[in-house]
Amino acid sequence: MEERKLKQLLSEMSLREKIGQMIQLTGIYFDEDAVLTGAVGEGQPPQWVIRYAGSVLGMIGAEKLRAIQKKYMKEHPHHIPLLFMADVIHGCRTIAPIPLGQACSFHPELVEKMAGHAAAESAAEGIKATFSPMMDVSRDPRWGRIMESFGEDPFLSGVMGTVMLRGYQKGNGNDQKGSREIPESGIAGCLKHFAGYGAVNAGREYNDVEISQRTFREQQLRRAGGLSGKRRACQAGTARADRQHQGAAGGADPRRRTANQLFAHTSERRILLYRADRGRRFLRACR
Repeated sequence: MEERKLKQLLSEMSLREKIGQMIQLTGIYFDEDAVLTGAVGEGQPPQWVIRYAGSVLGMIGAEKLRAIQKKYMKEHPHHIPLLFMADVIHGCRTIAPIPLGQACSFHPELVEKMAGHAAAESAAEGIKATFSPMMDVSRDPRWGRIMESFGEDPFLSGVMGTVMLRGYQKGNGNDQKGSREIPESGIAGCLKHFAGYGAVNAGREYNDVEISQRTFREQQLRRAGGLSGKRRACQAGTARADRQHQGAAGGADPRRRTANQLFAHTSERRILLYRADRGRRFLRACR
């Protein structure tokens, strides 16, 4: 989708539509067979939130998602499709070793092949994006999410994260023509978390991070072979990026917030382009 058309679309969207694009709901709000109980059933979001929500997490099944997508796009004022997402971390239908175990193989080609297979299975089930790879440098075994990382070495994380991203997106961003289009058999990867997320105090999830500027730069943004691990993956053409979810203190570079905002802006813009292209294809398929 051309930038001019994208800007025109944004100018025509209502405030609620724009807010909705930034909201992600779980699949239970779109599944007619779901039974909402407890706090979920009592505290449902307003109908306009469900109507304009931009993405859905945790649903799978091509026929089910196709029916939900068709109904959603028919009722949406600008026919913007839902983006179906899932945590495809180490396989979809076929399960592979956890990322930490994959890193132990020191076999980038095999990791890329595994990610490509997971992407093909996910795409066949209607999923278009995953929250992976996680490239946080993890050195505290008390942190439960260490299994989702590639371990303690920034260089190895950069190598493995890059090939996993390439496998998900089927080489997107790496061809000679510089194409950013993800094929139908691929899914959008997500570079996460930017940055310092794996250095939480006491290994507690979402806990604060107390880190010096030197440690932050050398361990979390360390340059290996001229590129930091995350920067290496960025140049591989990531479709999305996810920022860290907790506060940091102790002298980390204050410009990091600006970098997070830049990542968010780039990510949202690419997702809108991606959704618009997928929407056109979906409408053609339904004709």
